[in-house]
Amino acid sequence: MNEYIGYTALLISLLSVNMSNMLWFRRLHLLASCIYLVYGLLIEAMPLAIGAALFALIHCYRLYKLHKVKA
Repeated sequence: MNEYIGYTALLISLLSVNMSNMLWFRRLHLLASCIYLVYGLLIEAMPLAIGAALFALIHCYRLYKLHKVKA
């Protein structure tokens, strides 16, 4: 079952890098990072979980900046 979570994160991540719109790239990759975080915790792979958490934080910050510029 855990593998399906990892494959889902991989699929969303691959979809995100094909986005030409930066806002959609950030949103999709944030979702993928959150799923990778859960996956990393489930399989007890701390480097994966830490990396995913850092990616999620970076995407949140960049999304905040993107929304702030638009407002």
